[in-house]
Order: sequence, then C-alpha cells, then structure tokens
Amino acid sequence: MIIDEQGNKLGHDGDKLVNEIPGAEYEVMLSGDLYNDNQEPVYYVPVDVNFNMTIDGSRLTEAAATDVVVIGPGYDIGLEGVTLEPGQQDNLTVLPKDGILSYQTQSSESPNIILGTDREDADFAFEIQGADMEGGGRINVALNTKDGDLLINAEELKNDGAFALTMTRIDDQGEETFYNDEITLKAGGVVYVYYAEWKGNGTPVDMAIDSNGDGEIDEAYTSGDES
Repeated sequence: MIIDEQGNKLGHDGDKLVNEIPGAEYEVMLSGDLYNDNQEPVYYVPVDVNFNMTIDGSRLTEAAATDVVVIGPGYDIGLEGVTLEPGQQDNLTVLPKDGILSYQTQSSESPNIILGTDREDADFAFEIQGADMEGGGRINVALNTKDGDLLINAEELKNDGAFALTMTRIDDQGEETFYNDEITLKAGGVVYVYYAEWKGNGTPVDMAIDSNGDGEIDEAYTSGDES
C-alpha cells in the first residue's frame, strides 16, 4: 500500500486494488504459472510525489523474501532481501526529490539498501549491506547529489553495528569499484560518505561521523578500499 502526503492510496486495500493518487497508475503483471497469478503490480507514481509504502505480510502463511525498488529520472533507491514474516508490516518512506529513503521494520534483519544516481561527470551506484536493525528500528539514507555526499542516519537505530559499503562509479573511462565491510554505524549517529571526492580503484574514501545527530562533525577519517 502506497500513501501520499494527502492520504491518497495506491495498492492493495483489503481484497481490492485502489488508485486515489492523481496521475498514478498500476500495471498488473502475470506470471508464467497459470495457477499462481498473484504477482505484485508495477506502480507508477508522479515524480514529485513523496510517499509512504507499507510492505505487508498479513496474508503470508510463512516467511518470504521480497525486494522493493523505486526507479525515477536519474535515480533509483530501494531494498533487497527483506525477510517478511507472517503478519509483519514494515514501512518504507521515499522522498524522491530529496533522494531520501527511510526504512522501519518490526523485525531484526539486515536488508541491502541500494541507491543509484546519474551525475554529469559520472554515474554512481551504492549498496549498503548489514546495517543490523532491532525490531522497530529505523534507518534513513540520503543521497545529496549536489554536494556529492551519501548520508547514513542511524538516529533511530537501537543498537550499534557495522555495515559493508559497495560503491561503483561509471564514467567515460569505464567502471571502478570501492568496497569496505567494516564501517562503523553507531546508534544515534550519522555517517557521511564523500563519494564525489573518491579518486578511483584502490584509493580510500573520505568519511565523517556525527556521533549524536546534532549536525556537527565529530570525527573525520578515511576508509580503505578492500575490493
């Protein structure tokens, strides 16, 4: 179920598919299995609409894995590998123009957060893996394309953890990849990744930590490339 800021709905409302968001559409997909044509539709939402999405497991009889990806002009953001238990309801908030994804779960899990953006000089793709979340935790990710920063906000996480970051840059010269699997994510803090300043394969990425979410940088450091 997708709900915009005015409360208009798009998606499953009980046993019905509804569309109340102006300019939105949905396309029902059919699978190759004639006995299991229960595919989730593809939803089309106007690019200037902020929305909240409920990932609803109320009709499940056993745990299931699901992915959610939002694709727009010049960007893509989403979640991969969400393990949804019967009755579980997770929430995903997407602010497309601000490049913000906010994910709240009732379970303790580590879905992969994916982001991609087109810049004039290069395209970037990011995958954040292993940001452990206790039930009820929330993680916010923002892609500041103007300044070339990736922000990972753990202000509402309930426990410290670590995550792996895969960053890929694609430009006229080819493709380069950075990887590090020991980046600290402290509950209540914000990690800044200065991706636009990265020099390429084998070089570190400049990062910073706002340890308490007050908007002030408390520590700056570099993270080495382990790829």
